[in-house]
Amino acid sequence: WASKTMEIIGAEILKHREVTLSGELEGLLRAGGMGNFFESLMHRKVTRHDHKCIVKPLYKSHARGVARDGVDIKINYPVALVRSVEDIGNLGLGRYGLPIFENFPLVDAIVQPDTLIQYTVSPNSHKGAVAQLVTIRQHLLEKDSEKHKMIFVVPAANLRTFKWQKSLGGIAQYVASDEEVVSVLSLYTDSELRAAKKQKLQ
Repeated sequence: WASKTMEIIGAEILKHREVTLSGELEGLLRAGGMGNFFESLMHRKVTRHDHKCIVKPLYKSHARGVARDGVDIKINYPVALVRSVEDIGNLGLGRYGLPIFENFPLVDAIVQPDTLIQYTVSPNSHKGAVAQLVTIRQHLLEKDSEKHKMIFVVPAANLRTFKWQKSLGGIAQYVASDEEVVSVLSLYTDSELRAAKKQKLQ
């Protein structure tokens, strides 16, 4: 009798149990803690391995006449600690700028001469100290602002839902998965694929 009861209880536990590690972690850490965990995990991942990924350009809704092809990037550079926004200007080329303060404004990493990186678990947007963006960009070595990039790295499940961030203004925005992307097509929603196909036919 006891063994049968435990079998039933075990079945119910398994029935309602999150089967993915990320799901269980999210339940334990909640949103804020999960975000910090994801950021720490990604810092370790991109600085300890030969990390390459495909980034997808983000555009405002219904944007026309824009390229939607994925772009290969490499971000596995030696780490250099960043102590302040002003310190970004002292960051050398080929270095992964890692802010030492948890609440560093807006970005989680900087790669000179032109790239800002934000790790987020948000499914569609990310809020930050947007007012600091202009100052941060002033300390990038690339002085042509048209070449500046903001890359959002998100969990693979959020890759198709994360949106262009209106609050960031004119900086070019991209999104990338925390996992290896085998097919560029997996970066896009069905509507984006239809729009790209229609654009090529014009």
